[in-house]
Amino acid sequence: MAGRVKSDEIPSLNPRQLQALKSAGPSADDILANVGALNEEIVEQAEAKGVELANPELEDITIPQQVKGQMEHAIMIDEAPEAAVPAPNNLDAINAELDKKLAEQQARRAAEAQAAIAEAPEPVEEQAEMSIEEQVLELLKKSDGAPSEAQIAAWKAEYGAGGVQVMALGEGDVYVFTYLRRKHFQGIQAATIKQSQIEGMAKDPEEYMTEQVLKACVLWPKLDVKFWYNSRAGVIPTLYNSVMLHSYHLTPQQAMVLTAQL
Repeated sequence: MAGRVKSDEIPSLNPRQLQALKSAGPSADDILANVGALNEEIVEQAEAKGVELANPELEDITIPQQVKGQMEHAIMIDEAPEAAVPAPNNLDAINAELDKKLAEQQARRAAEAQAAIAEAPEPVEEQAEMSIEEQVLELLKKSDGAPSEAQIAAWKAEYGAGGVQVMALGEGDVYVFTYLRRKHFQGIQAATIKQSQIEGMAKDPEEYMTEQVLKACVLWPKLDVKFWYNSRAGVIPTLYNSVMLHSYHLTPQQAMVLTAQL
């Protein structure tokens, strides 16, 4: 042989050629495993014929790296186990499993809701909240000696449908009153002035007017001595202001609220 075979002088082999080479000759593993024995056999044959090896490199035959790589690649392809073909996703099975889980979840939630309803206390029926007017009228009805419907109708006939008011400050402090007419107001003013001019009359003029207004306007109950001295401190001034308000005795600010420009 002229010399070592260069790897770049051997053309590339396609898969079909590699398969043919593999089936026609020994495998790459066989060659690699027995390369030493092959060298010895060549030397022995040459010595038997009296031929000297012109090229000692034959004693160490080197397989080109390109051929060696192609042969090993072919062996790996042939001996590699068949890759497991992934099974296609079974969407029907997946959806069926999800539907099953959803149904179980819904059933569980329904059972929990039913159990919560069964354990919940029965709702207490709430009474409709009474308006302020209804509460005041209810307190009037519950008061001892409250005026009858006939009496209230008679007052309305005398003072007008909107001329009779009831104010409830609490149980035991319910009062029916009417407005103060101008004639009464003028009479009370004159009496207040005269009372302040009489010697020995130490009563405060404002307090005197308050008492006279309430005596003229409170229809029920009868204001006795006990009321004037034992009622709660704010009852008399509050009742007086209410009477004067319904008599249209307003402050300028209150009057402006009720005024509109044309």
